[in-house]
Amino acid sequence: MNISISNYANKPKNTTITNWITSALEKSIIEGKLKLGTKIDEISLANEFDVSRTPVREALQNLAAAELIDLKPRHGAVVKKLQLSEIIELFELMAVLEATAAKFAALRMSNEELQVIKVAHEKCRAAALENDIDLF
Repeated sequence: MNISISNYANKPKNTTITNWITSALEKSIIEGKLKLGTKIDEISLANEFDVSRTPVREALQNLAAAELIDLKPRHGAVVKKLQLSEIIELFELMAVLEATAAKFAALRMSNEELQVIKVAHEKCRAAALENDIDLF
């Protein structure tokens, strides 16, 4: 598999082995090092991380719960291929989360932060009126 952060000696002290492996695999999936549809070999991962199969199995269960992989009994784990409907659903969820985060940020910002946003907004408005895509 060749996941970039293997070697148990490199594990951060403030995390469990399972979380360390989960994070490494999640990063590899997100960065495209583990391609969609790739079968994940539990034994190879255990060897690469220099751990038993138990934390690898637990990490795979975490990734399945996050819907990054499919776990199939007697077939193993495969990096999940997203359907168009799932991608749309994720973008809709992301929009709701971003709107909520913006709401809370707006409620908590200081007057100085508000002024910085107003200046940035005015610069963007002026750039839009001038059709200056780079400045916008």
